[in-house]
Amino acid sequence: MIINGISLKNFQCYYGEHHDNKMDFSSGVNLIIGNNGGGKSKLFDAFYWVIYNQIFQSDTRVFIPTSQYKEKIISDKAKSLTQDDSTARAEVTLHVIDSQEREFRITRIYKAKKISEREWLGNRDSELLIEEIKNSTPQIVRSHNHENILSRVIPGHLKPYMWFQGEQVDSLMNLSNKSALMQTINLLSDISDYDKLIEIAKSGALKANKDLSKARKDTSNNQAESERLARQESVHRTEILGLERDIADYKLAVQSAKEGVERLVGQLSDAERKIQLKQKRDAAESERKKAEAILDQRVKALNGKLFSDLWLLRNVEPFTEKFISKYKEYHNQHGETLTALKLTKHRLPVDMPRPVHVQDMLDAHECFVCGREAADGSEAFERIKSLLNREKPNVKDAFINDCSKLFETLYENTLELRHSVKKLKENIPEEFKNIYSLRSSVKSASETVKSIDQEFEELLKDDSSDNIVAEFRQHEANRTRYENLLKVAEAKLRDVNMGLVDALNEQAKLSKGKVDASVELAAEVWGALQRLTCSTKEFVFSELVAELENSANKIFTEMTARNRSITGRLCLNIVSDEMVRAEIVDGEGFALSGSNDSNIILVKLSLMMAILKSKVLWSKNYSMVTDAPTSKMASEYSQGFYDALSNNFTQSIVMTYDFLNDSDIKKLEGVKLGKIYRLDPQYPGGNREDRSDLSVRINEVFV
Repeated sequence: MIINGISLKNFQCYYGEHHDNKMDFSSGVNLIIGNNGGGKSKLFDAFYWVIYNQIFQSDTRVFIPTSQYKEKIISDKAKSLTQDDSTARAEVTLHVIDSQEREFRITRIYKAKKISEREWLGNRDSELLIEEIKNSTPQIVRSHNHENILSRVIPGHLKPYMWFQGEQVDSLMNLSNKSALMQTINLLSDISDYDKLIEIAKSGALKANKDLSKARKDTSNNQAESERLARQESVHRTEILGLERDIADYKLAVQSAKEGVERLVGQLSDAERKIQLKQKRDAAESERKKAEAILDQRVKALNGKLFSDLWLLRNVEPFTEKFISKYKEYHNQHGETLTALKLTKHRLPVDMPRPVHVQDMLDAHECFVCGREAADGSEAFERIKSLLNREKPNVKDAFINDCSKLFETLYENTLELRHSVKKLKENIPEEFKNIYSLRSSVKSASETVKSIDQEFEELLKDDSSDNIVAEFRQHEANRTRYENLLKVAEAKLRDVNMGLVDALNEQAKLSKGKVDASVELAAEVWGALQRLTCSTKEFVFSELVAELENSANKIFTEMTARNRSITGRLCLNIVSDEMVRAEIVDGEGFALSGSNDSNIILVKLSLMMAILKSKVLWSKNYSMVTDAPTSKMASEYSQGFYDALSNNFTQSIVMTYDFLNDSDIKKLEGVKLGKIYRLDPQYPGGNREDRSDLSVRINEVFV
């Protein structure tokens, strides 16, 4: 929901009636300006209290419920003016409007009775009153609907990212924790919905496979073998799960080692040489990965070539020649008989077309094959008529078992294959030559990478301490080790998957009866769904991360545009489908070390805004309420933050001390500003130590 306004009655330092402490808000960046101790944080408490019935206790730095805070929530000035046995009350009212233009007035109230000067009898808890404004008339909303409306003002999972104090930004997203960003993405995006679909598909596939295995076992003609294959299937599935976990762990370890190497390389002072080496290394790494991918495909295809490229016939050439020779002998010996079998008066077989069809053509005076006319008495008509009286040739000494057609077919196929088989002498060595060449390319590129890493190590020796060099070597060793383990695990996973397929196929062969088609179809469909949900999540996740990186960098650029220092850019690396790593890199992709606190805070805010903006309804239909978000930022960064708020959120409400002087507000030229208020603490008695004399005047600022 969008917040149209807030009013307070005797809430903490805000003494007086609602009309004395009232603020209206509009779209854009709404500013509430006040000095330290001027009431900004108490105003933030007021927003928070209405929705969550909690107050931030500054001493312990935690939120506590009203039932514990009790009468301390009421203005000290109001309490001092309350007579004994009389009741004082604190109230805060929020005016909000939802995306369907429905308007609500939400009021939280706390009452306490004064027993004596220092003794109060407070209510057990606060009261909540919600009214829906229809045609300018308030209508009471029943209490069982309260929770639903409160959750729509600011959904619980959005609360930490849209209602926060500046000091909380560091804890919202710990960039040094590789899983922290993923936690935020899961909370603020719908990517976790795909995990639910994957789990459903996995459960369905598991049950469907169990049902299919049971059905095949029930119809098996060898129960002992079926039991063995079922155990083998179970072992394979368990192995697959373990290998998938290992592969995920190895990928994390490889990524961690790479980040360590890049971080250390990024510390080198010889920038020009560092860039040259990085470009050369990236090219070699790219060449290595490309060659490895092609090599992997060619090696995998070797088994298929046994059949698709006829490699299985590699050594049959002597036998083909022998068969051709034997067929020639056979043909020479039985040539006359074979020729006689083929000769007839007509080129068509004696029983094709059948006499009944021949008669139909004569009656129609038309050839049904070519469609031409065959008039009575014409040559065409007589030709068709002659087909009625065909007789099989009477060949003397014809074969008792006539295999002549089979021999002829084998002979023709042999002649056709002989050329292909002869070429295998060239094709097979050529394919292995290509494989050896690719392996050589992989080895060469790997050596280039290793050589560059050694040069990096030498540069580090000149540039850094022995400890840095040792750390670099350790990261390099870890990367090599885990990359090798990853390759072995991936190869083993392929083998185990093939073993699983073989076991399933063997189970199917043992079935003596027909398995219900619906059971087979269920296993096939659920298996396809499992593969589809996994690949869909992978695609959507990569698209989401790319979109977030692009969006966050645009926001980061907006925030840092007024600062001329080196800020770098944000890079999101997908480590796994459960982990995304965020880092600040320079133009060459090197990690920027030593980023200042302001830069890191801006990165976090950029990511938060990008994720919130990825759900358009969130940035358009909810207010960002924040207290002192720029407390750790330099002036230019602060102004950049307001630029980003203005460009990416329909409404924001910011409590700040950035613009204590009216002239400072002019620095926000280009920012879409909403309402601006200044908080002015009042001590009529002049005693700043006496809170019973404290109130806050709210003045609207016009620019």
